[in-house]
Amino acid sequence: MNDETDPTEAHESAPTKKNPITSSLDKAADMADKAGGTLENAQGAFSAIKWIGISIVCLTILAVLWAGYKIFYKPAAMVGDAAGSVAEAVGDGAGAVKDSASSVINRLLIPSGNQKALNKLSEDAFTVLNNMAETKPEGLKDRMFRRTNFSDSEGRICKLTLNFGTGDIPAYAAADNKAHATSKSLGSTDDRLIRLVIRADKDDIPLNTLWDEEAKIWQMKWKKTTVKKPMSDEIAEERIVDMLSAISKQCGT
Repeated sequence: MNDETDPTEAHESAPTKKNPITSSLDKAADMADKAGGTLENAQGAFSAIKWIGISIVCLTILAVLWAGYKIFYKPAAMVGDAAGSVAEAVGDGAGAVKDSASSVINRLLIPSGNQKALNKLSEDAFTVLNNMAETKPEGLKDRMFRRTNFSDSEGRICKLTLNFGTGDIPAYAAADNKAHATSKSLGSTDDRLIRLVIRADKDDIPLNTLWDEEAKIWQMKWKKTTVKKPMSDEIAEERIVDMLSAISKQCGT
């Protein structure tokens, strides 16, 4: 047996050595293929994420629009309906207030049984009170009484003594001279008012006569603050006529 090895066989069995450059190129190509596959996968994932994001944005916009509709449009419609209802209620309320105010004015008005006589008495009394000299208060109580009832009289207040069949009763009368001053300087008969107060049993009963420029007549009224009338309108008319008649006699001298 020949122990010598065939050089050809030895040559064939030896592993073939690759060129280092070729090996590097192969590795680079393999890495490029892998990178390409990864990029493809990444692009696919990015595309999916993009569409998912678009869907989320669209849903968000729709949600916001729906919320805005519920918050603004529906309440606005409800407010519009409510505003209409409120307007109607206010209109009805204003009418009720107007009617109530007219009722109060009518309640305070004292009807006259002889308008011509009332006009004459009131004209004469106002002239006397408007032209009389200032009178001084009789102590602190009288000063407070004057301030409460005759604040615009400029101190021209007439004290009357009246008798309605039950003995002497003090009463006071004064014109709103301060309020009439401007009209008087312009030759106008506007802003004429006579305030009358009867002091009966320590209770003050305030009454007024005033010139109605629109109707061109004098009117008799209870004071605005009168809640409960202490006597009937018929009796009040008689007392006013009595006081107006007394003013020309007791305050003109």
